[in-house]
Amino acid sequence: MPLTVLVSCAMDLVWRIPAFPRPGQSIAEAKFQRFPGGKGANQAVQAARLGAEVTAIGCVGDDESGQVILDILRQDGGNADGVRVVPGVSTATAGIYVEASGQNTICIDLGANRCVTETDVTTHMPVANDHLVLSQLEIPAEATLAAAQRGRLCLNPAPAAPIAEEIWARTWLFVPNQTEAEFYVQAPVRNLEEAREAARQLLARGPQHVVITMGDQGAYWQDRAGEEFFAPAPKVDAVDTVAAGDSFCAALAVSLDQGNDFPVALSYAVRVASLSVTRSGAMPSLPYRHEIGAN
Repeated sequence: MPLTVLVSCAMDLVWRIPAFPRPGQSIAEAKFQRFPGGKGANQAVQAARLGAEVTAIGCVGDDESGQVILDILRQDGGNADGVRVVPGVSTATAGIYVEASGQNTICIDLGANRCVTETDVTTHMPVANDHLVLSQLEIPAEATLAAAQRGRLCLNPAPAAPIAEEIWARTWLFVPNQTEAEFYVQAPVRNLEEAREAARQLLARGPQHVVITMGDQGAYWQDRAGEEFFAPAPKVDAVDTVAAGDSFCAALAVSLDQGNDFPVALSYAVRVASLSVTRSGAMPSLPYRHEIGAN
C-alpha cells in the first residue's frame, strides 16, 4: 500500500567535535559538513530505499537548500508532487553537533516547515483510508491532524512538544525515543522496565501502539491489549546517530505496511537503523533494501 510521509525538510549543518563544549568553551577541532535532511525527508527517502511506494507532502523555501532537497526527494524519495515551494521563505536549517561517540545535539530553525497546511494534506490525501501516514512535530499540528483523519497516523514526536488531545486520540502508533518519552511521562526511561511503564502511560493518552527507541539497547513495543516485545540492537561501531530515529521509523512503517506483525517489524527496523549509524550524514547514511536482506 502507499505510505504517506509529511516531510519536514532541512539543510543539516553538521559540526563533528571531540566532545560537546561546556558553557563558555570554544572548540577549534571541529570538522564542518553540510547535508540535506529534515526528519520527514529522511523518513521518506529511507522508506523509498526500502522499496515502499512513498507520497511526500511538505514545504521547502525558494532557495538553494530547498531545491537540493526537492531534487533528492524526486530522485530518491518517491512521489514529491506534494512538496510545495514557498516564495519568500527559507528552507529549514538544523545545526547539529556530533561528538566522537556518535551522539548528537540538534537545534532547528523550522523555516518553510511551518507553512505546511491542512490544504496541502487534503489535496494529496483526498480520500480517507487505512494507509499509514508518518509525521513528526516539525510539521504544524493542523497538517498532522488532517493526515490522521485520512490514514493511520504513525507519529514520531520529535522534537518533543505538547500534543493536542485530538491528535493523541487519532494516533495509531506513537514512536518516541527515550528522551522524548521522558518528556511526556515526566519520568526516567533508562531501561526496559522504565520503558514498559512509560509505554503504559503513553497508551493511556490514546495511541493503539507505542514503540520506544532505546539507542544502542534496541527498541520496545507495547499495545493496548498488553502485548509487548523488545528487539535488542546488534553491536556496531557507531559513527553518527543523526538519522537513526528517522531510519527506524521509516523501516518500521515499511515493514508494517507489508503486513508484518510488530515483533517482526520492530526487529527489522532495529537492523536498518543499526546499519545507518555506521555511516556519516543524514540522508547519505540511510540504507538500501539490498543492504539489509529479508524483512
